[in-house]
Amino acid sequence: MSAQPGWYQDPEGPAGQARYWDGNRWAPAPGAPTPGSEPDGPRRPAWLVPAVVVLVSAVLVGLGVWQLGPLLFSDGDPAPAPTATSSEGTSPQATTPVQEPTQVGELDCVAASSSNFDSGPELRVAGIVVPFGVHDEWGFRFDSSQWTWLHDLHAWGTVDIEPRGEQWAAGIVVGRLEAGSGFGEPRQAAEAMVECLLSHGPFNTGEQMEISESGAVTVDGMPGWSMTMAYPEEGEYGATTIRVLALDSGQEGSLAGVIGFHPQGHPGTEAAVEELLGGIVAQ
Repeated sequence: MSAQPGWYQDPEGPAGQARYWDGNRWAPAPGAPTPGSEPDGPRRPAWLVPAVVVLVSAVLVGLGVWQLGPLLFSDGDPAPAPTATSSEGTSPQATTPVQEPTQVGELDCVAASSSNFDSGPELRVAGIVVPFGVHDEWGFRFDSSQWTWLHDLHAWGTVDIEPRGEQWAAGIVVGRLEAGSGFGEPRQAAEAMVECLLSHGPFNTGEQMEISESGAVTVDGMPGWSMTMAYPEEGEYGATTIRVLALDSGQEGSLAGVIGFHPQGHPGTEAAVEELLGGIVAQ
C-alpha cells in the first residue's frame, strides 16, 4: 500500500531535509513540486490562503476607515458631543398653518336675502359698530330689496315727501360683504358697491354718479377704502351726496360695507351722516 501524499524525510538527503511524496513518486530534489521556499509544515487547503488575505485586508480597511472616517465623512466641524438634557425635554414649537387666500367670486349684487334688522343706539354688524344716536328721529326702515348685496342688513333713515311730488331721503346702511359674492379687498369692494347701487340699488335710474373723492382710509385701525359721489336728482337740492365705505374688520372672507347718503347741502342730514360715519369703531 502506497503512502499518502505529503512531506517526508528525503531518502536521498541529509537528516531533517523534507521532500514531497505525491503518492507515486518523489518530487525533484530538493524542495517542493512548485517553485518557492521550502515549507515547514503540512500544505494548507487552497481556499484558506485567499480567505486569510481577505480577512487581513478587511481588518486593515476597517482600521483605516475608523481612523479616517471623521476626515472623509465630516463636513469640516467635529460632531458635537452629546449633552445632557432634562427629562422633560423641550416642548415643540407650534407652527402657524399656512392660510389659503380667500377666493373672490364673480360680482353678484343680489346674493343676499337678509331682512332689515331693527335699529337701536348702535348698529353692530360685520365686526364694526356704528353709533346710531339719531335712531329716534331716523325711524324710516328702508326696503331690504334695495340693498340685495349686503348681508345682516341695517338700513335706516329719514325721508321728506313734498306736496308737489319732490322728495329726498337721508340714511345710513350697514351690512356684510361676502368675498364669494365678488367683494374682495377694500378698494375693489367699494367700487363693486357703487356698481350695485347703480344697477340694483335705489340709484338705478340710469343717471351717472360723479365721483369727487376716492382713496384709502383707516377707521379705528381698520384699513378700508372710501368713495364720495354726487347723484343728480331733481328738486331743491339737485343731487344726493353718497359716501361708500368698505372696511376690513378682520373677519375671514368678508368686509364691512357702509353707505351714508343725504341731500346735497342739506344742513341737518349732512351733519348727521358725517357724525355717524365718523363714529365707526371696531367691534
